[in-house]
Amino acid sequence: MSQDMIELKRLAQESNEAIVILRSEHEKGMSGNKEAMAKAEAKLDEIESKNQEITIALEAERVARAKFEDEFKEVEKRLMRVKHSDKKEQSEEYKACLHFIAMGQKGMSPEQLKMLRTDSDPDGGVFAVPEISMEVLKNVTEISPMRALARVMQTNRKSVVLFKRTSNLTGGWRGERESAPNTSSQYGEIEIPVNKIMAEIISTREMLEDGIINVANEIMTDASEDFAQQEGFAFVLGDGVKKPKGFLYDAGVQAINSGIAADITADNVIDLAAELKTGYNATYVLNRKTIAYLRKLKTLDDQYLWQAGLVGGAPNTLNGLPYVEVPDMDNVGANKRPLACGDFMRGYRIADHVAMSVIRDDLTLASDDKIKWVFRRRTGGQVVLPEAIKVLKAAV
Repeated sequence: MSQDMIELKRLAQESNEAIVILRSEHEKGMSGNKEAMAKAEAKLDEIESKNQEITIALEAERVARAKFEDEFKEVEKRLMRVKHSDKKEQSEEYKACLHFIAMGQKGMSPEQLKMLRTDSDPDGGVFAVPEISMEVLKNVTEISPMRALARVMQTNRKSVVLFKRTSNLTGGWRGERESAPNTSSQYGEIEIPVNKIMAEIISTREMLEDGIINVANEIMTDASEDFAQQEGFAFVLGDGVKKPKGFLYDAGVQAINSGIAADITADNVIDLAAELKTGYNATYVLNRKTIAYLRKLKTLDDQYLWQAGLVGGAPNTLNGLPYVEVPDMDNVGANKRPLACGDFMRGYRIADHVAMSVIRDDLTLASDDKIKWVFRRRTGGQVVLPEAIKVLKAAV
């Protein structure tokens, strides 16, 4: 009998004795021994406390034993899957482990007990395997959400031509018998080239066959994420060379200086929105560091520029207007452009030709037992209405 069980038995006996005394004195009523009753109650309280400690310890031991047995059952299954054509060739470590699984430490020699250890692979440590999670930890890829702001169109050509009115007709006030002015609107066209982005990934066939995760799916996910990040960057800062031209790079978009070297003010933010014509649906775009910076700014009447959203699902606002976090925008700094305000749906156009496509090539590198993955996407983008977007530049 274990020491815990002996202790429990002793406590049970003392408990019974205390209960007998307590009940006996209680039945005597007013003539009962109050002191004896108090001592019996104190003893029961003491026993209950110890009883709980031992009971919890026994329960913990039971759970640990069950877990131990389950783990060794799993080890046994693994061992039984190992093929041993000749039992004489079985290692002493293997024999010791089988004996331990079947009978525990009973009957094991000191040499066998000495063999079973987790800090040495030959001595049984190979069975203490780590748990492998199917989760793949990934750093965050910041993607500019320009597709949610701009207008996106589909095309099946290498470029898209849009017609644009370049100047309005101009009428004039005239008196009686005066002729109307000879005028007409002027038109032009804008061409949006469709650019191509590609990536080539090579994997061994064994990686696909033996990987414990879906490697093909991981390749697809990573490529899609990379393409989204690159095109988002291009829609903001692209130079137009073999890639979309970003609105910050477009010479037609007006850049308004803050008047302060390397800084911007609350008045700058207000004035930037005022530069847009009435009729455009203005939205600020800026990165998270600039958002944090602007949350601290106050207007001249001591009101914070940034306001939390009201009830009813209204968004947070900046100068009373919505704002969108665009990671590829500049931080506040000298000659940087940390803030833009505009109607991007009217001002910027994205043209998609081919969605993400993938070619799995099992033949080209077949002699090396490798597989080539070629990812490809065709899309273009540029400013089509410069006056619909204004940019704030931290400069004098």
